[in-house]
Amino acid sequence: MKIAVALSGGVDSSFAAFKLKSEGNEVKAFTFKVNNIFDTNRAKIVAEALGIEHHTIDISKAFNEKIINYFVSAYLKGYTPNPCAICNREIKSDLFIKEILKFENFDYFASGHYVEKVEYRGKELLKEHKDRKKSQTYFLSLIKPSALKKLIFPLENEIKENVKKIMLENFSEIFKEEKESFEVCFIKEQKYYNFIRKRIREKRRKGYFVDSKGKILGEHSGFYKYTIGQRRGLRISAGEKLYVYKIEPEKNLVFLGDEGLLMKKYFFTKNINWFLKPDSNEKFSVRTRFRGERILVEKIEESEDRYKISLSSSLKAITPGQLASFYIDEYLIGGAIIERD
Repeated sequence: MKIAVALSGGVDSSFAAFKLKSEGNEVKAFTFKVNNIFDTNRAKIVAEALGIEHHTIDISKAFNEKIINYFVSAYLKGYTPNPCAICNREIKSDLFIKEILKFENFDYFASGHYVEKVEYRGKELLKEHKDRKKSQTYFLSLIKPSALKKLIFPLENEIKENVKKIMLENFSEIFKEEKESFEVCFIKEQKYYNFIRKRIREKRRKGYFVDSKGKILGEHSGFYKYTIGQRRGLRISAGEKLYVYKIEPEKNLVFLGDEGLLMKKYFFTKNINWFLKPDSNEKFSVRTRFRGERILVEKIEESEDRYKISLSSSLKAITPGQLASFYIDEYLIGGAIIERD
């Protein structure tokens, strides 16, 4: 088969290309370039070591508009966004593939995500990976269902430790100092709120910490420095532990209270990206953060332009801007972005 691999130069995508070539496929590697954010030279070195053709595609303009601008604007609206999920939808499984097709046609497009692609009830779905700590269905819950037809995931039956071991055995000089990153790729080493300030050219935005009754507890320098559930870094003296439980960006207010105020049995969303819509009486669950527990959904109510998702039990710190991924057993059936109440 003729397969295009999205190659970042990291161990996972490199293993995907290595495995596919070892299986006798015709493999070509593609790396997207975004200004000076990504080191495309590393991907080129990996491709040369693998003995496969490599191309770099500049998507700087689209990445800036669809990902970075989204990230900044979401924070300024009081959300804690998940740019990786938006990138998976808008860039990696859409624009990037369209750009690759300008070179030539491919049977499939491969990525280094830890998920399984399966057929379930006559539909192609993603299933939780057997390596639960690495399973990435959560971050792929917003991709367009039509994109699954051409996507393949060579790591679907692999364990991370084995992947690292194999790549070290075969390409020790390239991967001997490989470090896994959990940070937002385009922010690098600076604090995300400093990135936002620089982006909007603002030095300081004085605001207040308040309690549930509106009493001022202290000052802060910008509501976008905080997220729902945050306890550390508040610098507020109180006789009890205080948590951020609400943010009002319009008034630059950050509300603090006890842990109980973080517990909720519902959340709202504007849209749900269904891969498989459950039957009206069918049980399914939702996860509202990566590696978070899955909770049964009690009901979904539609009103005006949004949905209310009611849960069977309370969850702590359901955060606007983060993802809600829906499951029947181990099968990913949908995803949504959590909205403010």
